[in-house]
Amino acid sequence: MTTLYDVAQQLGISKATVSRAFSRPDAVKEETRELIMETARNLGYVPSRTARSLATGRHGQIGLFVPDIANPVHPLTVKAAQAIARRHEMTVMLADRDAESQSDCHAVTALGRQADGMILFQPQMTDDELRQIATGIPIVLVNRIVEGIPALVSSAREAMVEVVDHLADLGHRKVAYIGVNQDTLSARERHDALVDALQSRNMDLTELPCQPPQLVGGQAAVEDVRTSSATAVVCYNDLIALGLVGVLDAADRARAEAISVVGYDDIWAVQIIQPALTTVHLPVAEITGRAMGLLMAMIGGEDVPTEPVHVPCHLVVRGSTKPRP
Repeated sequence: MTTLYDVAQQLGISKATVSRAFSRPDAVKEETRELIMETARNLGYVPSRTARSLATGRHGQIGLFVPDIANPVHPLTVKAAQAIARRHEMTVMLADRDAESQSDCHAVTALGRQADGMILFQPQMTDDELRQIATGIPIVLVNRIVEGIPALVSSAREAMVEVVDHLADLGHRKVAYIGVNQDTLSARERHDALVDALQSRNMDLTELPCQPPQLVGGQAAVEDVRTSSATAVVCYNDLIALGLVGVLDAADRARAEAISVVGYDDIWAVQIIQPALTTVHLPVAEITGRAMGLLMAMIGGEDVPTEPVHVPCHLVVRGSTKPRP
């Protein structure tokens, strides 16, 4: 295995100079540094991550926290983060929410001990807890806003206008909504954006009981949908929509064929059911990429804007929406 000593011996310089070229490149003349790097590549030298961590104080790792890795949205998040991290010769560590915990603070704090920076998706923590963590490590928030901390927000406003316009053009006047507990920014924004868009069109809204953001949530809402007068249902996410469509089709085929259903997120599974689900596309790769860009700049010592960056979503029309009967 090639060592620092081998590189130094090849060039006839000290081992300390070679070490500085990797750990403190600004302390070595550019011409010398480039010669060292070229020689190291030719000899096949790979610097030890542990040694580099001790020398630089960095771990070479990005922390990524998501609410639920079982949600099909988040594997895409992980893949997008990993692709960018690899370009920076870094790796990604993942943590998700403990279902039994009332706060994400413990998981996020533990993640931060091993990371050079973190991206936190919808963390259930107080503003003060997040500010405290941000004093010790660069963090970027996604779908959570805390003053002074860089953040990205997936904006539902434009997308919900598209949803309502689409349903109105199909003749629908009565719309039901299956939402979730509004303890996150995404839940509140999707709900409020839909309410505002329907009001602007003078369309009726029936708010069905809140459900968990999973398949069982849609399954549990079937009776509420069957007994409502709505001709279209908008769901908080695709998992609820898929759960609803599956059970409704089996329990009441006539009602299933008559009602239009709209999801949110555009996960891969929405295209394998028949008819395919009309849904709002959440640009996961773009959001993750922009969050990683902010984080890498912060790790590099750059100043970045702390005003939230809003990323719009858009409607994708498929077969689950049809003209009002």
